[in-house]
Amino acid sequence: MLKKKWLTVLITFIICNGYIFAAQKTVAVLNFSNYGGAGINYLSNALPESVSASLADIKEIKVVERRNLGNLLNEIALEQTGVINTMGVDRVGKIAKADVLVLGSISGDPENLVLTLKAVDVESGKVVDAKIIKGHLGKIFDLSSQAARSMGAIISGEGIGKLSISTNPSGADVYIDGVEVGKSPLVEYALTIGKHRVKTTLNGYLDFEETVNIKSGVHENLSPLLTESKTRKMAEIGAGVSYFYPLVIVSDIKPNPYYYFYFGQSFNKLKVGLEVGFSFLTHDQTYKWFGVEKTRKRDYTFFTSLLQVIYAPFNWQYVSPYLGVFVGYTHLAETSTLGSENNLYKTNMVNLGASTGITIMPYSRVSISLDAKFFYHPIAISRDVYGQLGIGPLSVVKTDKFLFNAVTIGGSVKYNFSFL
Repeated sequence: MLKKKWLTVLITFIICNGYIFAAQKTVAVLNFSNYGGAGINYLSNALPESVSASLADIKEIKVVERRNLGNLLNEIALEQTGVINTMGVDRVGKIAKADVLVLGSISGDPENLVLTLKAVDVESGKVVDAKIIKGHLGKIFDLSSQAARSMGAIISGEGIGKLSISTNPSGADVYIDGVEVGKSPLVEYALTIGKHRVKTTLNGYLDFEETVNIKSGVHENLSPLLTESKTRKMAEIGAGVSYFYPLVIVSDIKPNPYYYFYFGQSFNKLKVGLEVGFSFLTHDQTYKWFGVEKTRKRDYTFFTSLLQVIYAPFNWQYVSPYLGVFVGYTHLAETSTLGSENNLYKTNMVNLGASTGITIMPYSRVSISLDAKFFYHPIAISRDVYGQLGIGPLSVVKTDKFLFNAVTIGGSVKYNFSFL
């Protein structure tokens, strides 16, 4: 009985391991064809060695040692840019004892290399996966290794999801993790599980970039709406409202709405604009009149015009953060009436400042901006404080001097158009 038990275990072990080995794909990486100059001829062997090493890291596949391929690397010539010769693949596969052959071709020069990779199933002669890699010599090895790992996962069939990409307009070049994979629409493209960087490029339109998380057995869809590149140089008009917070220590001037109108012109990441804004400010002054405490409102008009320079470092499609500086002109006048005095205070002064914010949907016809500004007036202003001296009329009891600085926080709606 004991012998039968151990025999059963042994048979089960052999069957299971036989299944594992049978399921494991064997891959052979042949030398790549060089369609470039003689200066990159060494890549015909160096790149396959790199690709082979990357594939060997994947436990679900077995890679044929290139040194074991012998003269096969030099004797076999397959067409790698056109139709695959099915009979040739079958013959090479049998000689190499491989289930899948990885073929490649190189063209260009060290500054602009193009590497084409194809994984071809030996039995059917069909292309299992294909990738086009573009880059300079310093990046081509990293990109080819990255492409090989993705290709190996697809060959093994382990940890795979699907991604379909449909751009509007169609025909955009699609890059995944820096590797060109085709043109949109791209239907059910197999990818390894995990996060992948997707980029689409189309002449005359802004590049689209997004990170997609691929899950095993899940079909993801991506349908970006591409924006015409001329909107990198577009004009915009808009109106907004912010809350105006004076940074005045000696006064209790209350926060009030600040209304403004804007016109600007963008030049790629740089924008120049003109803003005109105004606010009505108030604060309560308490004083005594014949011994009785009274409160009177003091009203001010704040008018400003600004010339702004704004820098948006990232050309993201949906949200664009920015920083800016401005210089302008401020008119501040008091319009309240205390006693017999009218227009108690009036001044014109230069203002300086900085702004920061984000624009939502920056390349659409209508966009929304959320921003904050800091106003700095370098010249101190005076403010008379009124009260009653003795039993006389209302008069100046003291004069305050302060810097009239402020912060605004709010947002605007802008209409974008192009005339350049």
